[in-house]
Parts: sequence; structure tokens; C-alpha cells
Amino acid sequence: MSGSQIVLEHMARIKDRLIFETKKIDTVAQRKSNKEQKLREKEAREHRSAEKGRMGSTEVEFEGQSNKRKYADKKYGYGGKRGRFKQNDPKDINNMSDYNVKGNFSGGMKKGSSASTDKGGKRKGKRARDAIRSRG
Repeated sequence: MSGSQIVLEHMARIKDRLIFETKKIDTVAQRKSNKEQKLREKEAREHRSAEKGRMGSTEVEFEGQSNKRKYADKKYGYGGKRGRFKQNDPKDINNMSDYNVKGNFSGGMKKGSSASTDKGGKRKGKRARDAIRSRG
């Protein structure tokens, strides 16, 4: 090998190395710009959704209501969503006034409801009713 060939090979290696380094630098720069662009797009999207939410919440309440609905709201008050979830506070938790020692079986039932007292008094059991029927 002559000296000029060695120099040419060395120059080719250096050229390849420089090309590799520039490609590496370009890819890093591209990644960085993509990341910045994604961040800007995310901020813009959040801004748009916040604007839409602000505009939508005020417009939806007043637009689209019929006169009948407005009149009913004015007369009876707005009957919107209230009490969607039960919320206990210490006062309610410590309240024992409704506690029934024998069991809370009469919670929803009231004494003397119309279903059980059509003809006065409690309805007799099935055996008693059958016995009356068989006698008569």
C-alpha cells in the first residue's frame, strides 16, 4: 500500500464519521423540536377546551330553555340536580333519635296504612281466613 492510499482510506473514514455525527445531531434536534411542538399543541388544546367549557356553561343555561320552563323556574324555583350523593356529617352520624332497639322493621311502613286496614283492624292470617270460609 502506498502512502497516498492510506491517506485516502483515512479521509474516507473521517468523512463517514462526520456524516454519522451530523445525522446524529440532526435526529436529536428533530426529537427536541417534536417534543416542543407536542407541548405547544397540548397547551393549545387545553386552552381551546377551557374556552369551550367557559362558553358552553354560560350559554347552555340560558339558551334552549322554553318559556314554559322559565315560567316554572320562576314560580317554583329551579329544581336542578341536588343531593346526588348522601353526605354524612358528624351531627348526623351521632344522631341516635331514629334508632330502634328491636330492629328497624317499621322504617317504611306506617301503622294503619290503607292496604292493611280496608275493613278496620289487621287482616287475619291465611289459616284463620280458611277456617272462617270452611265454617260458613
